[in-house]
Amino acid sequence: MSSDTSSCSACYDGYFLSGTTCNVCDASCMTCSGSATSCQNCLPGTYYNGTACDLCPRNCIDCYANGTCSTCRKGFAVTSTGGCRGCSLSCSSCDATDIMVCTSCADYLELQLGSCIPCPSRCKKCSNGKCGKCDSGYHPSSDSLSCVPDCVLPCKTCGDNQPSICTGCYKGSVVFNNTCTLDLACNAENSCTDCGQGVGYVLVGANCKKCPVISNCKQCSQTNLQTCSICNSGYYVNSRSCVVCSSECTTCISASICTGCVSGYTLPNSATQGSCIACTSPCLTCATSSDYCTSCVDGYTKKNWKCQSNINIGFSLTLSATSTAQVLTNIDLLVAWLLSAMGMDSTHVDAITFTSIALGSVVASGNGTTSSGSAASTTAATSSVAVAASTSGSVGGAFTITSSSVVTNGVTTHTEDTESSNTGLIVGLAVGIPVAISIYFPI
Repeated sequence: MSSDTSSCSACYDGYFLSGTTCNVCDASCMTCSGSATSCQNCLPGTYYNGTACDLCPRNCIDCYANGTCSTCRKGFAVTSTGGCRGCSLSCSSCDATDIMVCTSCADYLELQLGSCIPCPSRCKKCSNGKCGKCDSGYHPSSDSLSCVPDCVLPCKTCGDNQPSICTGCYKGSVVFNNTCTLDLACNAENSCTDCGQGVGYVLVGANCKKCPVISNCKQCSQTNLQTCSICNSGYYVNSRSCVVCSSECTTCISASICTGCVSGYTLPNSATQGSCIACTSPCLTCATSSDYCTSCVDGYTKKNWKCQSNINIGFSLTLSATSTAQVLTNIDLLVAWLLSAMGMDSTHVDAITFTSIALGSVVASGNGTTSSGSAASTTAATSSVAVAASTSGSVGGAFTITSSSVVTNGVTTHTEDTESSNTGLIVGLAVGIPVAISIYFPI
């Protein structure tokens, strides 16, 4: 900057110098030079096409100068053509050439033989079905097969699902009648070295001194008996007293920093402390992010981490294909055809499910679930699919429909429109034997 505060010689990122004035860059530019649209650096998810910042392929967070993707968002893999293809539902990553085989899993899931399977309830990290890390406020059980509530003071250790039944105590106290009590004999000899935790005493010199009564206080300060150092659950230490946590917190360390959340809220990105964020409808409860559902509101069914609408459009299509491989190779074309036939774009369809693709005369059957929100629109979509299917037209030039049936399965129990960035496809393959493999990939 020059000494003249009214004229600039250089600008902050997001601005460009025009004469002696800093003007804002175009919203698509991270930095620019000479003019608002002469981008030097583009925002994540965009790239410089030579004249302006353009969008990377869908679900891509970073791409090359030619517009092909270099890094896809979590749950997607870069294809040979530079796009992003969705992995199986629970995968954090996979190989684009085989989306059914996971290479890593999200929290609460364990990688086994290329598949992500659920950990025990409330378990973030597990191996061979045994939990190593639980949600805040919980710890692995004695056999590591579940997560149980943390012990409450004065207990150091406790029975599984019995947080106030002490099995072990902090130094200076002993278990008596399922709780921890202090042996005060050391006071007579001035030989105390520890006074336990949560028993209402603190060590002062070589004696255990009784804490005064402080509302919602579990333990007073060793240096000032009138000051609380450990509060009851749901409260935090503020100056000398205990103050109630925010309504969305179960435990906290300050008015704005939670260490546990009430039902319907979660700490984002597996954080151990921070602000609790509300779960996004149709999630009733969630974990690690607002849309990673652990249960759903009425009218939706949980499919792994996603809540799907209970409005279903059933279909059965006989295709002029000679093998399941031909169908799977062109599955994206079939999905696009069904979306078009429904008269909806992908933001209003939660999933398209193929319950079977049989050998021989290939029959693709299943249903489309939609969040369009009304029985009338569902009926209209059903009619559209029926009309499209009856024309025996070409499906993307890959094959034709030789026969079909379309029905409406289920009724709506909600009225809201829901747009999902994770529109999905679930495919079941029944190949000669009664074994079904279900995979999910956003489209």
